Amino acid sequence: MLRLGIDVGRQRIDCVVMDEEMRMFYVNTRPVTEHSLSGMEEMLEEMKLQGICLSNIQQVIISASSEYEEGLRESEDVHVCAIRIGSSRDSIPPFYEATDTLRETLQLTCVELSGGHHVDGNPMQALMTDEWNEKMAHAVLPVHAAFAVTSAFSPVNSEQEQIVAQWIRKRFGGERTITLSYEFGSIGLMERENAAILNAALSSVTPSLFQNVKQTLRQYGIHAGIFLSQNDGFLMAYERAISYPIRTLRSRIANSLRGASLLADREECIVVIAENKKLYIGMVEEGVPKLRWSKKDIAGMYMHVHIPEVVTIDNRIHGTPDEVLERVYQATQRFQPPYEPLPIVFVGNECNEIAGCFHDPWAEVIQPEYFSYASAIGACMAPIGGWVERMYWLSEGVSKTQVIEKTVAEAVKEAILAGAEPGSITIQSVKASPLAYVSSQALRIQVRAFGNFA
Repeated sequence: MLRLGIDVGRQRIDCVVMDEEMRMFYVNTRPVTEHSLSGMEEMLEEMKLQGICLSNIQQVIISASSEYEEGLRESEDVHVCAIRIGSSRDSIPPFYEATDTLRETLQLTCVELSGGHHVDGNPMQALMTDEWNEKMAHAVLPVHAAFAVTSAFSPVNSEQEQIVAQWIRKRFGGERTITLSYEFGSIGLMERENAAILNAALSSVTPSLFQNVKQTLRQYGIHAGIFLSQNDGFLMAYERAISYPIRTLRSRIANSLRGASLLADREECIVVIAENKKLYIGMVEEGVPKLRWSKKDIAGMYMHVHIPEVVTIDNRIHGTPDEVLERVYQATQRFQPPYEPLPIVFVGNECNEIAGCFHDPWAEVIQPEYFSYASAIGACMAPIGGWVERMYWLSEGVSKTQVIEKTVAEAVKEAILAGAEPGSITIQSVKASPLAYVSSQALRIQVRAFGNFA
């Protein structure tokens, strides 16, 4: 059984064909010309000439975060209606930090409804059907508009977001794209709202971006499942990714981190990725990229989205080669544990320029074979994953153990929806912590699960 990994960058597209044992059957690269996925047909033809039976490819994994950015820029049909449910009037408007260009691209329409919940999950006030009908009657929306619904403290109680979603389907039909902010987990309204709005916009262009890919694969007899890489280094099925494309926007970095770990055969390592005149320094723990919540890395706004924790160095503006090397060394030290330094692995198509000059007096320095294809390899060998973050208000009859078990069950369901075989699912991590600045009754639970291809 073979896997086809496709890594799409701004300047090149890499393809690898591997089996489950990481044996390499094909590896090649092509420059991007007409569009980001140009060159794929040439490589499929070359695979046939090399005797690879394309019908044996059972999974196709794509890492194509740059595709979304191009899709938003080129599409004239993106229109997002942001619905905010709360009690504060004339507060900071939705997508406040976005550039004028991005707001115009999304053709953003904003609607405020009275409602929302308190931090303990009790409603501030009930949603009013009359208010909804009046507001939406004055909202001019094209037939292809997507919706982003955000309510105060919805991660604790998502009921009102769910009600509005039902209203949307009833009024506008079941084909509209709807993103509910509670699925992004943050207690902060703006971080969830920004993520929901951008996700809604991306969801409206995702199907058209990959339609040609599906058609091309079928023409070559590849009837495999299609999966997209997530920001955390795991995969989800294409059908699921249509609903959550924002979870893929930093996937190439995550794939390079995982690929470097696999190529160097080190489950714990520090990785330096060199490509496009930039250096990205990150860390792999137990074979998984170290993550953090996005600050302003996505569209220049605060969003509650998991992305790899990396230090970025721009080779073009950071001085002489010696100064760049010093910056890389300092960045790697940020991730090094106090004792027994981790190996430093160099990957990326430009890492030759720096790996040979870099020295660390304590750590092993590795430049593995196929270093240029680390992202495609990391994507190709990643498991299916799902994660859930939920907020709970503990009360009489509701224990910490109960809500953890409930969240674990949700994470398992997410992994299955992402394409994992139910019997193969493993819980990677469970984190339960009280919310800062809130009564100890408030609990945040984060669970990540993964499994094999179904």
